[in-house]
Amino acid sequence: MIRLAGSLNKNTAVILTGGNMLRVHEWKDAVPAILLAYYPGMEGGSALADILFGRVNPSGRLPFVIGRRDEDFPAMKWNAPHAHYGYYHGYQKLEHDNTPCDYPYGFGLSYTETAITDVQLDHADGKQAVFAVTVENRGDRAGTEVAQLYIGFSGSAVERPVKTLVDFCRVELAPGERKTVLLTAEKEDLAYYDEGKRAFVQEDIDYIAYVGTDEQAAGENPVGFRFGTE
Repeated sequence: MIRLAGSLNKNTAVILTGGNMLRVHEWKDAVPAILLAYYPGMEGGSALADILFGRVNPSGRLPFVIGRRDEDFPAMKWNAPHAHYGYYHGYQKLEHDNTPCDYPYGFGLSYTETAITDVQLDHADGKQAVFAVTVENRGDRAGTEVAQLYIGFSGSAVERPVKTLVDFCRVELAPGERKTVLLTAEKEDLAYYDEGKRAFVQEDIDYIAYVGTDEQAAGENPVGFRFGTE
């Protein structure tokens, strides 16, 4: 039905309602617009109308990755009394397995065009590293972007994800406006748990900072750094 509607009307927009990830791979290219409404409540119709007719510029971001196949994710039996999750899940599992997705973690579009540039290490000490990034609205409408900071690991003593989200910042921008924001990585948050020591271990290794508008876009701006010594 979606593919048929998309072929007949090039202004077709699909509205998805639900609280979990919904697979869209079979039909996403048949329509020009998809809006995930989650559970919008009693005023959901009014909110959707405001977005669809351009009175409100959407600024939501995906809190999960949308994969292409059920097999790309851990098996789930909803009626099982117990469930075991492995170390990798969500976007970290797909990235570890080098599995493509339809929409990455943190993804979201709006009616304007934004960009994140000039990613720089502002300062680092023994506890945190702070990054300055420039967020720019290159379109002709006011909008909101979400700058996202992910951290990767080089030479860790244990197996690690390719990268993991550690901070983000919502930035409201007028048309043509640029803002510089700070994103912070806490060394304590990047520690791993050593079962033998029964303690968390903070590593003095090379880290990699990735900043972008979503998990995939962040991979385009790597910045190597180390936590300094106070």
